[in-house]
Amino acid sequence: VQTCALPIYERKWEKNWQFFQDKIIYSLNPYILLNDDCSVYKEKDIAWDRWTEKYGIPYLSTNLFNIDGELYSFFHSRVKTNHLSLQYYNGIVKYDEHLNILGYYEDPIHTPRDIICKDLYSRYFEWKRKAEQSPTIVNTLFFMTAYTKLNKLFIYTGINDCAAGIIEYEKEEIGRAHV
Repeated sequence: VQTCALPIYERKWEKNWQFFQDKIIYSLNPYILLNDDCSVYKEKDIAWDRWTEKYGIPYLSTNLFNIDGELYSFFHSRVKTNHLSLQYYNGIVKYDEHLNILGYYEDPIHTPRDIICKDLYSRYFEWKRKAEQSPTIVNTLFFMTAYTKLNKLFIYTGINDCAAGIIEYEKEEIGRAHV
């Protein structure tokens, strides 16, 4: 295992680094791309205003995935709804072959109808019982990894840190990122 000395930034450390070939996407806002030795390869401000005004600051979520030669990744953001609650959103960002950001969806990806759930902890059942009784408990999906197979995109998620889920999209549903 090789350790990596991080550049010092005046913000908290990003925890969902995305590795792609010999580069590392460290953060989206600002967009920081590192070399594999953790030296800064590229740092650029991206105009996230259309997203941040409604949905909060974007943070990395999944690895990069390829659909018909186009590179994408999912990101997440959150907005405080009251003193105890956060509302989470998932979006898609599109990259060129040099990992420059070309654009992003202006609106969140909505939860599809079918999620295949896999139990991680016994507390999931207690959470599920409470969620069914209370409208304030929201199913928060954390997108962790994505891959394509045939004509589908599969996203592995965590649900409220209690269960794992697999979400399936048709490839045609991805690719409308605003450039």
